[in-house]
Amino acid sequence: MQKNKLIIGFSVGDLNGVGVEIFLKLFASKNIFKKCVPVIYANEHYLINYAKKTLNQVPNLNIINNSEIKENTINVFNVWNEKINIKFGVFEKEKSNMSLMSLDCAVKDYKQKKIKGLITLPINKNVFVNKKIVGHTEYLSSLFKNHSPLMMMCKDKLKVSIATTHIPVKDIVKKISKKIIKEKIEILNKSLIKDFKIKKPKIAILGLNPHAGDNGKIGLEEKQIIIPLIKTLQKKIFCFGPFPADSFFGNLKYKEFDGVLSLYHDQGLVAFKTLCFQKGVNFTAGIPIIRASPDHGCGYDIAGKGIAKETSLRESLLLILQVIKNRNE
Repeated sequence: MQKNKLIIGFSVGDLNGVGVEIFLKLFASKNIFKKCVPVIYANEHYLINYAKKTLNQVPNLNIINNSEIKENTINVFNVWNEKINIKFGVFEKEKSNMSLMSLDCAVKDYKQKKIKGLITLPINKNVFVNKKIVGHTEYLSSLFKNHSPLMMMCKDKLKVSIATTHIPVKDIVKKISKKIIKEKIEILNKSLIKDFKIKKPKIAILGLNPHAGDNGKIGLEEKQIIIPLIKTLQKKIFCFGPFPADSFFGNLKYKEFDGVLSLYHDQGLVAFKTLCFQKGVNFTAGIPIIRASPDHGCGYDIAGKGIAKETSLRESLLLILQVIKNRNE
């Protein structure tokens, strides 16, 4: 195998969603094999059945459980042996274990340096039994102790990260503290330098309240927490704010910055997906594993119809390959 070809792992995600469809579409192009060697953690019979039903084709697969990984083909590690029926567009709790087995096998191979990066295909959050784990980001964090993850949505120069990820809106204010914002800003700054080769990142921090608190008239979090923290951080990090979230994106202020820290999920993701939906990448900073995923979910409404677009998955792969290169330089 050529030394410059990187082996990239793919966890299967939800078995009834669009994840495998976009994966098969991505690797239907021979040119993509010039960039990497893919390994998907699933089951050969499931993949063939899925391809026949969705794309009316039979993919060329190389099973690697007892043989070597090959270039220019889809390599499959059979995670389970049971034959399963695909029910497109439906979440089935009984298949959750297969999704998690796939993810665990991929992480194990990463830790053993068998793969260089991981792309997680969309998963249903109900597969996670632990109530504190509500997505790939939190699950991967639980597998790498003493590391705090940062969700970062990326598209070209736009990089939007989130201080608090998958929590109810009613709990957001309780979670906003100098400690958590400082931690996330430091992770963001480090990732922009290390993963994206930006020598002195310029970072924007959004306000929590409408109009960034309007000098205390609409909430005190900006005056009491965010502004004093920014003044402290500015001694070593090139950061500014807090900015009102609506006008920050509306008047294209984000183009002046290398990274943005939003304080809660929808504050950052509504704007990002409006600008970049199906073209962006969900990248996880702050943990040892190099992981990315498409910027969309399981796509139950279009699963099995053969119309899902692989654009975001392609962007995820290209970003992963660039981050690996940057970290090795």
